[in-house]
Amino acid sequence: MKTYNILICLNHLSYRAGGVSTHIIDLCKEYENISEIGKVVVACEWGERIDTLSLLKKTSYAKATFWSDGMSPKGILNSYRQLQKIVKEEGIDIVHVHSQRLLFAAHLLKVRNGIPYLWTNHIDDIPQSKLFKVMCRVMKFPVISVSQQLRRFMVEEYGCNPNRVFVVNNGTDLDKLTPLSVEEIKSLHEEYHIDTDKTPYIICELSRISPIKGQLKLLQAVNNLEEKSKVKILIAGSVDDQYKEYFDELENYAKDNSLNVEFLGFSEPRNVFGVSNLFVLPSIYEGFPLVCIEALAMGCAVIRTKTPGWQEMQEWVTCIDKDNEDALIEAIRGTINNSFNAEMTKAGQMAVKQLFTKEQCAQNTLAVYKKLVGV
Repeated sequence: MKTYNILICLNHLSYRAGGVSTHIIDLCKEYENISEIGKVVVACEWGERIDTLSLLKKTSYAKATFWSDGMSPKGILNSYRQLQKIVKEEGIDIVHVHSQRLLFAAHLLKVRNGIPYLWTNHIDDIPQSKLFKVMCRVMKFPVISVSQQLRRFMVEEYGCNPNRVFVVNNGTDLDKLTPLSVEEIKSLHEEYHIDTDKTPYIICELSRISPIKGQLKLLQAVNNLEEKSKVKILIAGSVDDQYKEYFDELENYAKDNSLNVEFLGFSEPRNVFGVSNLFVLPSIYEGFPLVCIEALAMGCAVIRTKTPGWQEMQEWVTCIDKDNEDALIEAIRGTINNSFNAEMTKAGQMAVKQLFTKEQCAQNTLAVYKKLVGV
């Protein structure tokens, strides 16, 4: 049986990378159970989640300065040399990059060393330079898109070869999303200052704190509800220095409008979704937001914008147009009045177990690897 040694490359493995780093860690964990995967090397520059890799038998870490090198000619050459060194030392068969800035170095490796590569594109918010579009057409990058909408975006906007763009939806680790016990719920209610007698409606938002994710839009929408005094809002997510002013704006808005908001910082999805009725993601850009799948897996109703990935889950979540404040308000009000869409959410919970697991994601990714090497 043929086995494949995989080099996974990204800029950093941190909470700042959000769902991308979670996706890669889950992928590496699942590769442990696939006999056709020989070993995995994860190369990046930094990240507080790197230590997680040391718990895996097949996976190791290689430090690489992809983030610092950038996309200048000198930076691309430096990245290529690092890729070449790791490939030679580790006997790598396939290079799997998760950053646009590594594409040119990976392509150069393919041309000069014959090592196949592919790029997983996780979001539609990528620079639309004329040069990059030309490169997509000429170099015919093999791409994994994490949703059908993102695939169309890559083909129609960037001119990628449709035969070289594959769809692999993200998958979640259901073992980390088991129901909370009564004792756990009681403890989390105390930690999050939840009093369900006073605020029976628990609405959460879980993502990195950034204007792109739309936390302020959620606060503004709740502020326009007649039921706002009965709403407790949980905002969970890490704050980078570059968004400290935005975070201050969130805190000030909540205070000025007497909203009952708890800012949790980075939090485990199981804990947040396990005590919430509704998860709202009013983001501007996405690829296939894993966090929506995690919410459904925990039986939490979901409202999200029509960013990539919405069509795959539209049967089980409420989808609204981006930047439509009235639609967001009505969606929240309607969900509250409809018992948090209990039947639809239950159906979504079952669908996640059938369609969006990390096991399926890993197997589908392996199938793309095989196509790249002609198996």
